[in-house]
Amino acid sequence: MAAMARYRTRVPKGVFIYDSAAAMEADWLRWKVDAMAAKHG
Repeated sequence: MAAMARYRTRVPKGVFIYDSAAAMEADWLRWKVDAMAAKHG
């Protein structure tokens, strides 16, 4: 439970308005890759 409390998503806080679903998916993928890279050093 404590490990989950420290979980970082690497997604910046805020409200994002995109022109297309493709732009949203690109940001989401970038944030996921950044989080995986940070976790594995």
